[in-house]
Amino acid sequence: MKFSRAENSVRSTDRSTELFETLSSPRRRTILAVLEAGDASSVSELVTCLLAERGLDEDASALRRRAAVSLVHVHLPWLDDRGLVDWDCETGTVALTAAARVCDLEAIERIASTGAAAGEIPTDASTGEHP
Repeated sequence: MKFSRAENSVRSTDRSTELFETLSSPRRRTILAVLEAGDASSVSELVTCLLAERGLDEDASALRRRAAVSLVHVHLPWLDDRGLVDWDCETGTVALTAAARVCDLEAIERIASTGAAAGEIPTDASTGEHP
């Protein structure tokens, strides 16, 4: 099936918007960075990294539970649906996909944070988080 330039442009714009929406969440940016660095491979390890990055008590069970719920019900499904991570909800394992490894996530994050400073990145509608 062939698409016109206009249709391809719309597809490209939609993909860019989706990427910026993905990176508008500090939690999703952290998840991607942690996985890219090879520092985590399970939901539990990601929770520890998220809490440590925010300077929160990694051992506080209520915080761990809330962070885990947020990952399992919002962020990991979002990233998995967009092909950036492979998440096995039964085993709790998480890994970057080959597609995400090809992306220069650090460069994309720099662009995203520049846009965030200028107010150009939308709020994460699923969680209401701001970058």
